[in-house]
Amino acid sequence: MQACHIATRFLAILRIEGSPNAENLFQTFDQFVETEHLPKEKLVSFSSDGASVMRSEGRGVSGHLRRNYNQDIFLQHCIVHRQVLGAKSGLERLPSNVHSTVDAVMNHFKNSHVRKEKLTAIIEMSDNEHEYQQLVAYHRVRWLSLNDCVQRFTDLLPEIVSYFELQAHTTSIRLSERAKLQELYDGLVDPAFQLYLYFLRGRLPILASINTQLQKKDQDLFTSYQKIDGFKKTFLEPILHEVDDGMQEGNVRTESDVDNIDYDCKEFIKFKEQAISSGQLSFGQLHEVMNNIFNFTAAIGRSLDARFPELDFVIKNLSFLCPANRKHSRCDIEAVVRRYCKNSVAAAVANRQYSVYRNDDSVDYVYLHCEKQPDTFFCRLAQMPEYDQFGLLAITLMCMSPDTVECERGFSCMNLTKDKCATRLSGDNLQSRLAVFLDPRTLSSFPFEDIVDSV
Repeated sequence: MQACHIATRFLAILRIEGSPNAENLFQTFDQFVETEHLPKEKLVSFSSDGASVMRSEGRGVSGHLRRNYNQDIFLQHCIVHRQVLGAKSGLERLPSNVHSTVDAVMNHFKNSHVRKEKLTAIIEMSDNEHEYQQLVAYHRVRWLSLNDCVQRFTDLLPEIVSYFELQAHTTSIRLSERAKLQELYDGLVDPAFQLYLYFLRGRLPILASINTQLQKKDQDLFTSYQKIDGFKKTFLEPILHEVDDGMQEGNVRTESDVDNIDYDCKEFIKFKEQAISSGQLSFGQLHEVMNNIFNFTAAIGRSLDARFPELDFVIKNLSFLCPANRKHSRCDIEAVVRRYCKNSVAAAVANRQYSVYRNDDSVDYVYLHCEKQPDTFFCRLAQMPEYDQFGLLAITLMCMSPDTVECERGFSCMNLTKDKCATRLSGDNLQSRLAVFLDPRTLSSFPFEDIVDSV
């Protein structure tokens, strides 16, 4: 049978005339839909970055879409934005001097080629072998830059300390400047600061990993929420109790337990033991650090719970989107229809068909015939009278984009496309270049003949 592949594709970049308010945004989008003859009734979901002009169901773009297109359109706050906001809530629990010290060091080297050259010279003379010789800046709007910044900063920490120690005692520098350099040096050699740094070095890769996974192309709702659920269990595991009936989420540990929590960060554990044995950190100071680290982890867990209240519902009731789970725990199909597409699918019919589907071994052959591709499989079911509503429900859910990653990727590509050699691109030319830039298909797989035939 013909394969049915559900994919996310860049369609257009639209110029907004006048103020970028909800009314103008919707009117611009509506005109494009009319011009391109796109079927309005097939708009089943709307994902945005969470800005009020987009999400407000009253006067926002979401409200306009519901009033003019589909009253039951499903509104989705980008799952990646929510994950990032949840992760950032933990950083607020760490002492301010952790952020300020790193920021001050980064700003010291930011616009000075001479200072960068001095640091490079120290790195080259050190016994440590470093692949890179410069720091990586942290940009708050770039989701993965924090982990890169901390990893590089920790790699070069001995050389950074040596640089500030040398500069603080250089007599050719003004006294007031030397005092600032000495203050930075004192902050860098503070064992509590270094303990926080080694902790972040070990834990931030977990945050970066889930973010990278969520940014993959052609994600669907269930797969994305599965990744969030797995990330939560992995990240929060050190502060959760084990219960008798298996590894389930139990109660969060009390603060009296925090000193003994194992966060599985080798460098962090090694430095903590050295700092205690050498007397660099008292037990009181260690408890304060461990308590803040505990609060960092717990705050991320609480923030994710608040930002993903629907997580348990999705994991329990959308598992049918994975055909391999056909005979596993039963999903509440009628609840799924009410939540996502109550006027597009007949709930009672879909529920009856699902009950038959769970016990129909013949669908396994259909799944194998579809080369175990869920989108092709459910498209095939939607064409079968005995499973038409259930298949339609699955396809509708798989067409709902859980994120706005493609839009964010488009913004980044626009900066690369509109460079110094192409500063006067018209809207049409910029749109065409972006479409080529963002299309993941290779020249060998691009359907040139189909496009020519359709024209």
